[in-house]
Parts: sequence; structure tokens; C-alpha cells
Amino acid sequence: MKSSTSDGATGARTVFTRDRMTPAAVLLLLAALAWVGVLIWARSPSMMDAMPGPVAPTRATLFAAMWLVMMAAMMLPAVTPIVLLFRTVQRSRVARGNLAVPTSSFVGGYLLVWLAAGVAAFLIYALVQSVSPRLHADTGWLPYVGGVIVVLAGIYQLTPLKNVCLRHCRSPIHFLMHGWGEGKLGAFRTGAGHGLFCLGCCWGIMAVLFVVGLMNLGWMAALSLVITIEKLAPRGVTIARGVGGLFIALGALIAFWPSAFAPAGLTMGNTMSMGSPSRPVSTVTAGPYRLTLRVGMAEQLLTPAVAKGTHARSGEIMLGMSAGQPITMNDRSNLRHVEVRIVDRAMGMLVRNARVSVQLGPSHMSTQSIPLMPMYGIIQGRKDYHYGANISISPGQYTAHVRVNNVRASFPIRVH
Repeated sequence: MKSSTSDGATGARTVFTRDRMTPAAVLLLLAALAWVGVLIWARSPSMMDAMPGPVAPTRATLFAAMWLVMMAAMMLPAVTPIVLLFRTVQRSRVARGNLAVPTSSFVGGYLLVWLAAGVAAFLIYALVQSVSPRLHADTGWLPYVGGVIVVLAGIYQLTPLKNVCLRHCRSPIHFLMHGWGEGKLGAFRTGAGHGLFCLGCCWGIMAVLFVVGLMNLGWMAALSLVITIEKLAPRGVTIARGVGGLFIALGALIAFWPSAFAPAGLTMGNTMSMGSPSRPVSTVTAGPYRLTLRVGMAEQLLTPAVAKGTHARSGEIMLGMSAGQPITMNDRSNLRHVEVRIVDRAMGMLVRNARVSVQLGPSHMSTQSIPLMPMYGIIQGRKDYHYGANISISPGQYTAHVRVNNVRASFPIRVH
């Protein structure tokens, strides 16, 4: 009799453990697949099509899909414990005669809140970008805006509202017991309710991600880890306050040292940056390289010494030049900035110290080869390493013939 009782208890524990492990494994697998999707998207030439810009159904749809995948990657690991708790409460209610509710309804409501938040951010960003040209705003104010956003996110980490939302996320049992909804719709609403608390807890962290660049994978992974630690670590509330202090310091660095800590997610162009300048983009593969060419408005070109001495807040810093004066632009009517970013396809790393030149002209005409200089944007920082030059060229359709060491590639481009 005793043996029978012991065997029954062991079987019950096995079923209980399996019942918890299966949904946890599914959620973590979905998160892993979402990270794979993010990595693929980040390397895709069509990545910029999903960024905020002129409001259009295709762009909005692409952004919503990308954002949903990002949220699955970043948030599902942290939300796994409450999903398991929801499933446990749900099964106990079924044992008392209530209808079974699929856990997917709860998760769907949770993700819908984050999707709505992302779409709202998309619209706000698009509105700001559409208004800024009319105000004749200059890119020099972007570090200040980015710095202020990050500082505010840091201050929010220290507020009572953040603590309330974080404590709910860490101990949601009271909410589940008293905010339970029956049926699929009720579970969906319960998940959405928890999603609102989660949004209240993490919106500041997501705002930081918008500033540093949505597809900056290093920042994305770091902030995802912060979210998970805040919600699951034993001293998560204390850690959240420490993160607030770090955000405040980071915001100050972004505002006053943009060449090292760049607000790479903020641009003045037609599309939001994902860690790179926002200009018309063409990408081709040639030999061992993947080349990305951008043509935009002329940039102020500065030597490192001049940039440091004048505390420049916009323009491009030329590398490999220890002396000289900044290259000024008296006649900017037909002056364009041409830049080429080169990635080693095997290593996935930026190629430095290459010999790069470009011939830019109608395909039927022979034009002079112009050497491109290694440089980086002051706002974007050193991770914006590329080869560039200001070139005088009239609007029209052209072919850019780029040479990297002994490798050649051609780009059809249109200059507006």
C-alpha cells in the first residue's frame, strides 16, 4: 500500500514537471527562433524598408512584423514564469470544472500590447521626421534629443510607478487570482492586462533601444538581458535602480560626446536608422565583399584635430589625416556625399584600410576615378566606419563604379 502511494506521488510529480517544462521549452524555442529572424533581418538589404518614414501601408506592415519578432526575442524569456503560472492556475480551475483556456490566448494578448506600443512609436517617429525639415532643424541637435530621452528613461527607472509595475511583473499571482477572465477572450484580456504592466515597466528601456539603434544587435541583446534580470533576479528592483543610474550617465555621454556614444537610431532623413545613416541605399556583393553605397547631402569633412578643437556636433571625421583644415562647402548646390561601407562576407566584419575609389557618371561616359577616404560620422561614431568623399554632381541617373583593392562593382543610382 505504501509502495503504491509512493509510486502515485512520483507519477504526479513527473506529470507536473512535464506539464511545466513543455510550455517553457516552447516559449524559449520561439524566442530563439525570433533571435534567428532578427539576425537574418539585420543582414538583409531590405532592412531599411521597415523603418519609420512616410506613412505607407507596406512600410507600416514591415515595421509591425519586425517589431513583433523583436518583442518575441526580447520579452518571451522574461515572461516565461508568468505563462507557467497562468497555465498552473488554469489547470487547477479546470480540475474544479471550469472550461480549459489555451495559454496562447494569454500570450497573444501580451504581445498585442507590445505591438500596439511599437506602432505608436512608429507613428510618432514618422511625424517628427516629417515636421523637422519644415522647421529647418539641423542634425546638431540630435545628440541632445537622444541624450534627453535616455536620461528620462534613467530617471523613470527610479520612480514609484516603475517600482509598482516591476513588482507586479515579478509577483503577478495577485493579478492572476483577481483579474482572471473566463474563456479565450478573458485569457486574452488577462494577457493584455499583464502586458500593460510590462509596458509600464520596460518602456524606458525600449526608448533607449530606439535611440541607440533598433537593429544594433549588441544593444538589443544587452537590454534584453537587463529586462530578464530585472524581472527574474533575486534583487531585480535594486538592479533596476542601478540601471537607471547607468542610463542617466549614458544620456549625458550621448549629449556631450556623440562621436563616441552616438544616438545612431535618430536621423533627420526619410527613414529611421538602425545603427547607420539614413540615405538611399544600394547593396551588391563582389568577390569577398558586400558593398553598400549611399548618396546623400554633402557633409562637413573634418580632421580629428579640428573636430576636437571646435567641438563639432555634425559632419564626418576623416581618418588617416593628422593635419590640415576642415573641408568647407561654399557651393553646396550640386555637392553630394558618397560613401561606401565594406563588409567581409566570410568574417561579417567591416573592412578597414582598403584602397577604395569610385567613378560616378553616366554609364556611356568615362569619368575620373575619385579616391574615397576612410571616415566616420560624428553622430554615429566609430562604428560608422566607411569610405567617403564630397563629389559635385547634378541630379540624374548614374552608374557608380566602385573599386576596392582589386575588386570592382557597379551600382545604378539616382541623384535627386
